[in-house]
Amino acid sequence: ASPSVLSTVSVAVADATAKLGAGTNESYTLSIPADATAASVTAATPYGALHALTTLSQLVDRDAVAGSGLRIAGLPVVIDDAPRYEHRGLLMDSARHYLNISTIMRTIDGLAQNKLNVLHWHITDAESFPLEVPGFPALAGSGAYTPLLVYNADDVAAVVAHAAARGVRVIPELDTPGHSYAWGLGYDNLTASCPTYRYVSNINNIPLDPTAEWTWTVLQAIVQQLAQQFPDDVVHAGGDEVVTECWELDPDIAAWMRNKGWTDYTQLLGYHVTRLGGMIAAQGKTVVQWIEVFDAGVKGLAKDTVFQVWKGKDELYSVVEAGYRAILSDSDAWYLNCGMNPGCAYSSWQTCYSNEPTPPGTVTPAQEKLVIGGEAALWSEFTNDGNVDQQLWPRLSAVAERLWSPRDVANVTAAEPRLAYHSCRMQARGGLDSGAHRARILRRARILARRSGAHARGG
Repeated sequence: ASPSVLSTVSVAVADATAKLGAGTNESYTLSIPADATAASVTAATPYGALHALTTLSQLVDRDAVAGSGLRIAGLPVVIDDAPRYEHRGLLMDSARHYLNISTIMRTIDGLAQNKLNVLHWHITDAESFPLEVPGFPALAGSGAYTPLLVYNADDVAAVVAHAAARGVRVIPELDTPGHSYAWGLGYDNLTASCPTYRYVSNINNIPLDPTAEWTWTVLQAIVQQLAQQFPDDVVHAGGDEVVTECWELDPDIAAWMRNKGWTDYTQLLGYHVTRLGGMIAAQGKTVVQWIEVFDAGVKGLAKDTVFQVWKGKDELYSVVEAGYRAILSDSDAWYLNCGMNPGCAYSSWQTCYSNEPTPPGTVTPAQEKLVIGGEAALWSEFTNDGNVDQQLWPRLSAVAERLWSPRDVANVTAAEPRLAYHSCRMQARGGLDSGAHRARILRRARILARRSGAHARGG
């Protein structure tokens, strides 16, 4: 008998207008009968339906028996599926090295193929400020590596639209008050002045000056811009690795502290975090902070604040024990730049896969519900357009399965052939970098070099 032909895929969505955001229902049911002539998808939202169609595409394989064509094995098929965690993402750093929009979009395609639903866009850092801010042109004009290496409003809109069409949220990070050296390249009165600080040559140690109202004028403009450009209901406000010694050595900041009657510079951190958090909340957004803000014991935080934990699971458990929601980005397992960067060890795909956020007995059931998911991170000190894919895949696929599947789906031996085949599938479908793409990158680099000359700070 001739093989059946799958000619129809019917899709029924309960709420076709559902918004993509935190807590969106991504469940689905996929059914394919034994004769394989039709398939049906039912889902609560379009984003569940997208996942169902992704699963369907993964069931289609080359027909090894017939020697040609495609087939779906194991019929009939009924799959009821839903993610374990609502937040499953990747932090992508485009400040240490500028990343082309094409690279970011290609990565979003890869996220969608792995049912990851968050791109955490770490846009600014000490090394560069590549985001154009209307009204403050010198932020990107002087803070970017060159005027050619910036993200304008059209670039941001293109990334957000590309991601939304694939069920991927884009969460911007405004990393403050630390890691802010590049802000001061455009407006030097935005950052603390501490020339006598012993580590002043490390630009990562230069923070914003939260005591100057001018700083808050700029921050207000940026927060309003992010709220308009990024429709997601979350903004990441940074808060990591703030070096208070630079504040202590700035005479104007020290005088402001004395006038307040404050002696502990973590009070200044709290002032910055809560004031900025209020600005973000006024735009209808939830705030995410790095774990250092929690560790500093900052008072007055909104109870819906989410903490991103990179220091280890004990910190994760402390956050949820305190009643806050948490995102795990364990640097020992899910920092995918490690092994390229000095100072941290490479994580194999097996380590990524086995990184269980909440092993049995570590938290109560109520606390476990406060762990909303996780993110792998790709910091870009040693990452650029030419090596992003080699650093991400297939390890990010292992992270994706850990965040989607139940805890008991954890057998590394069983996962290996599945992930190996998926890596080949991604390559065949264009989800990974190719030699032609690398050639285009090299051509663009040569053009930029001719136009702009030597870069003072890399990129």
